Amino acid sequence: MAKDEKGTPNREERSVNHGNGKAQGDSQGTRLLRLLTDVELFHTPDGEAYATINVAGHRENWPVRSSSFQLWLSRLFYMSEKTALDTQSRQAALGVVEAQAKFDGSELQVYNRVAEWKGNIYVDLGDPSWQVVEISSLGWSIVSNPPVRFIRSIGMRALPTPEHGGSISLLRPFVNLTDNDWILFVCWVIEAMWPRGPYPILCLQGEQGTAKTTLARVARLLLDPFKAPMRSIPHNERDLFISASNSHIISIDNISYLPPWFSDASSRLATGGGLTTRRLWTDGEEHILEAQRPILLNGINEIGVNSDFLDRSLVLSLPEITEKERKDDDEFWAEFAKASPLILGAFLNGVSAALRNYPTVKLERKPRMAGFAKLGSAVETDLGFKAGEFIDAYNRNRKEASHLALESSAVALQVYEFMKDKTEWEGTHLELLRSLRPQESGKGYPFPMSPKSLSNVLTRFKPNLRTAGITIRSLPRKAVRRCIRLEKRPAAASPSSPPSPPSVD
Repeated sequence: MAKDEKGTPNREERSVNHGNGKAQGDSQGTRLLRLLTDVELFHTPDGEAYATINVAGHRENWPVRSSSFQLWLSRLFYMSEKTALDTQSRQAALGVVEAQAKFDGSELQVYNRVAEWKGNIYVDLGDPSWQVVEISSLGWSIVSNPPVRFIRSIGMRALPTPEHGGSISLLRPFVNLTDNDWILFVCWVIEAMWPRGPYPILCLQGEQGTAKTTLARVARLLLDPFKAPMRSIPHNERDLFISASNSHIISIDNISYLPPWFSDASSRLATGGGLTTRRLWTDGEEHILEAQRPILLNGINEIGVNSDFLDRSLVLSLPEITEKERKDDDEFWAEFAKASPLILGAFLNGVSAALRNYPTVKLERKPRMAGFAKLGSAVETDLGFKAGEFIDAYNRNRKEASHLALESSAVALQVYEFMKDKTEWEGTHLELLRSLRPQESGKGYPFPMSPKSLSNVLTRFKPNLRTAGITIRSLPRKAVRRCIRLEKRPAAASPSSPPSPPSVD
């Protein structure tokens, strides 16, 4: 099939074509199909049918079965024939259109807010004219009719129209963060504009009145404005992935407790994962929900205690705001709206710098979220920070998160206490269990009841204990005995001083 310079089929090959003229007695559905000569049909890799229509000089992409496309068909028919299109005829025409999109149309990927094409990054502004920011290693500009297909959900709202000449420092008065967390937040925003993850889960925590929700709203307005910008935890995993299919950012507000299923599901969503469920109105046809999204959570309590979840997270603790420092809401948002075009333009410059520098960055050590560590190191000097400042802040944040995970586990804390006056210990899991249990007597902590349960817990917390200076090694099996060795070593070196060791109450 011949293609144009953007890699899409030529119009004469990709458009609906049902001939010309109006035969006597044709149904409304047949006459409607004849009006679709300028409609381009295609399907996604998972078989979803889409239509691209021309509206006032720009292209819009809609799912064939969406209410927006169906309303557009009704309007098109009325404008042509000055009569209403009946539901039966519309559904019959839709069946033909969907079949042509699936079997005759090209296979193309669709994107929500952020996309990548031939080394450039594209950000959908969400405005009525469907304009898009095109970012290259040389800079950025606003374009129409980009080479990628963006789709929009009903809740999507427009980004501020970005302007050149701004600086990241313009955002500083609108966020309540320590200097160590400020650089991490800036790099997280740039990472969220990156077309692929894994994305660190951003956890904002602090006492009431520290502007956690305000900070989350600021981030959302710069990245992915939405009708309902802050949501509560979804009811189940399916609802979470449906939310992810309709927006680029997942933002959950005022969390007091993080259910275990959400910790696991959000970790998969941040690093890339899918959910298979039964398609509605079918007996057994599978429907796959697949996504990779930046996630932003905020709450007063410590949001996450799961070791694997924290290993994928940035945990930012917001400091107290005094009454003298606090601003009136109307004044705050008016000032932010005025500054946001320049702020967004500065972040787009940061994305351009990432495209320019990312391929040449070499990390001495690669942490769990190595892509984020590499991106932060690629942009720090272009954003006005010192070389090495990002990785210093990131290493410190990871150590603090690791100690937070240790403090959430009675077993991990007891192992830490057990090794305080030892350099090494060797024995079986049963022997270690017998040594640890008396120390937790009367504390009311849940504790493993078998050597196997203890082994599972230790495996989960090995990385966190290693950060605290305790290494656990499995030794070669001797007969039926499987021994382990605990070795106490200095905590891993970091450019900054390590945080305090985990505490035991």
